[in-house]
Amino acid sequence: MSSVYPSALDSFMSNTDGVDDNLAADVNELQDGIVAVQGELGTDPAGTYSTVKDRLDGIDDTLGADPAGSYATVEARLDALPAFVDVTAFTPALEGMTSAGEGTYTTQVGYYSRLGNIVFFEISLNWTAHTGTGNMKITGLPFTSQNIGDYTSVTVTWNNITLPAGDKIIAVIPANASIINIYSIGSGSLAPIAMESVGILRFSGFYFV
Repeated sequence: MSSVYPSALDSFMSNTDGVDDNLAADVNELQDGIVAVQGELGTDPAGTYSTVKDRLDGIDDTLGADPAGSYATVEARLDALPAFVDVTAFTPALEGMTSAGEGTYTTQVGYYSRLGNIVFFEISLNWTAHTGTGNMKITGLPFTSQNIGDYTSVTVTWNNITLPAGDKIIAVIPANASIINIYSIGSGSLAPIAMESVGILRFSGFYFV
């Protein structure tokens, strides 16, 4: 019979000694091996890749000597790997650290995609008449960050934010939090930025969860 693998799994008839031309044990052993390979790989193991090798090369080397791991098949393990979810909206907000306050937003949007334990996000805030006091922070990130330190992989652009001459803004996502802390930095150390009643902030970055 013609093989239908990989679009489906092959099925075989058992051979019988004295009836079939070949020794049944030999043929059945070969068939068992083929079925075992098919069962391990599952159907269409290449998925959206050109080859199975390309798909395996695209995942972490930690698969090691037992590629199926605790899963029934390699395919099941590959299917369990996290993939990009659709871009999802969330609502960030600017708050003061002394009192949160509220602002009037002409733009207040956030978008994220999650890949495994990495969250990629974009935030755009344009506000007036904010009543918060103290230093500025951004709240409302879609997931809490890992509890292993600050992450500074955030790009920031701004307008109408008062900074010391020559300073720029950097943003830090603290450990075990869903906020962004905002600082100015120049030739010296980081300094929190006081609340602005009017301003524009845009962020693009990622963090681990």
